[in-house]
Amino acid sequence: MTRGLLRLAALFALAGGVLLSNVILPASPTGAAAAPTPGPVEAEAAPLMMVPQPSQLPPADETPFTGSWTPESGTRILVGDASFATEASRLAEELAALGILLAEPEIFLLPEGGAAAAEVLAGDIVLEQGSNGPAILATPEGLTISGADSQEIFRATRPFLQQLVATESVPAGHFVFDLPAEQIRSVHIDIARKHYPIASLEALLFQLSWYGFNELELHFSENEGFAIESTTHPDIASEDAHSQAGISELIDLANSLHIRVAPSLDMPGHLDHALDTYPELRLRDPSGGEVFGALDITNPDALAFAQDLIGEYTELFSQPEFNAPVAWHLGGDEFVNFDSDYEVAALTASAQAEYGANATAYDALTAFVNDIAATVRDAGFQPRVFSDGMLRSDEVPLDPQIEVTYWTQRPPGAVPASEFAAAGYRLVNVNDEYLYFVLGERVGYDYPTGEAILAEWNDTVYPSVAGAPEIIEASTGGMLAIWSDIPDALDADSVVAAVRTPMAAMAVKFASPETTMPFSYLETMLDASDEPPAVRASDPGELDTLAGESTMPPTEPSGTDDPGGGVPMFESLLANQWLWWLGGALVGIAAIVATAAVRRRRG
Repeated sequence: MTRGLLRLAALFALAGGVLLSNVILPASPTGAAAAPTPGPVEAEAAPLMMVPQPSQLPPADETPFTGSWTPESGTRILVGDASFATEASRLAEELAALGILLAEPEIFLLPEGGAAAAEVLAGDIVLEQGSNGPAILATPEGLTISGADSQEIFRATRPFLQQLVATESVPAGHFVFDLPAEQIRSVHIDIARKHYPIASLEALLFQLSWYGFNELELHFSENEGFAIESTTHPDIASEDAHSQAGISELIDLANSLHIRVAPSLDMPGHLDHALDTYPELRLRDPSGGEVFGALDITNPDALAFAQDLIGEYTELFSQPEFNAPVAWHLGGDEFVNFDSDYEVAALTASAQAEYGANATAYDALTAFVNDIAATVRDAGFQPRVFSDGMLRSDEVPLDPQIEVTYWTQRPPGAVPASEFAAAGYRLVNVNDEYLYFVLGERVGYDYPTGEAILAEWNDTVYPSVAGAPEIIEASTGGMLAIWSDIPDALDADSVVAAVRTPMAAMAVKFASPETTMPFSYLETMLDASDEPPAVRASDPGELDTLAGESTMPPTEPSGTDDPGGGVPMFESLLANQWLWWLGGALVGIAAIVATAAVRRRRG
């Protein structure tokens, strides 16, 4: 009898262990996540440590994924398309830089026929064309990273590296990342009021790339400074302004990380520093008093000054390698006090002379914005404007092709985001209730930690009207805005460190808008995956071709080619926690039965 009880206990323990070994455990419902174990990690127990989180596609043969893939000392990178060679070279260097491999792996070009026609080993990493978006297919027999182009390959290798840093292995599965190229995933940084060394901006770029962002918006003109050297008007630049050569190199780095750099040259307001040099170009009230920071858009010389600057910086920020135009933020915000008839008298008079007796100062502003938008569009850029002050004109409609960064409902009379959407404008979500990082926490803004972003925001959640957020389904993406209101409140490196978690929270919500991930799990992932490697892409030259036969599994699932058809990974793991609980229960029963057997033996 005692021996039978012990056999029964062993069976319960085995069944429980099998169930437990086939569950990838995320954070518990209370938010307590499993900490990574030092040293080699058991493949079956490795949690998914990727930001953003992927969806999972079904296996090709309907056999459940089990186990994991782990790199080996002989791991190679095998390239199925020669256009992926630079990404392969970057990945090889990163694997060594992060300590995942002791040395950079060799890189080979796959022969015609791909992995199926070559001798591919279980520890190899295959980079090849795929139709599911950025994707990772991992089994104990091999790992394939796929994408339509080098940008998608790059997007998939970021979470792949995070996973290896955190757990040293990749759980078996077909993981797809919902990161469409047309979605705007941006960070705006005010370098006009605070000098950020190029090294700090480079660190921010690597952080952006690590979490799937595709744009950095550089705001370089403010009332307190002008942050980039000017060749047409050299006397307007701040003493610590960046050289154009330095910014050009920064743009080159960003582009190599598949990130666009959008200029933000704010006008006709926010120009006080530049106008200190050209006071004759300032807007003035009827008594001749200066209107702070405002360019006199009724003055042809002031308009020529604006065009000079635009012509100069369109050359600097030209990035023709991208398929779509790079954005140009022309500002248009916080121009004047429109409620003061005295302050806007010159604007009103000009507008009425041009557009009729019903025109207002808002018509003068809108006409200026439309003219600047046409200039930057002709130079190959996508014009972008802040929301406040727009759709307030009576006679001059805002150019419908202008992109609107919608940020607040604070100013009295601000037009709700829903009205912009109804009028057909492309909206970028810069919701100041979640996405404003204001140095010194000025004017009531607290530093965002990412917790509220993860719990409440996605890119359809726009600033509140009458106490409730507006939901704009047609949103084109989101932008975290770093404003340097009190520049000495934090040093440059501290700013970059402080925005890491909010950026990661945004990344999660870009890919999985309805996720229920606890903030503590995000924090655990960030602690485990650490910082991105500062590796720059390099061309490896002509690659040798691999030969032989493959043991690789198929790289495309038999289910769907639609990345939206997968199950969000975090939610699928929560749905399968019953396996974890059942496995634990069986192990517990085994312990009880074993105890009973021991007691019977002792009795």
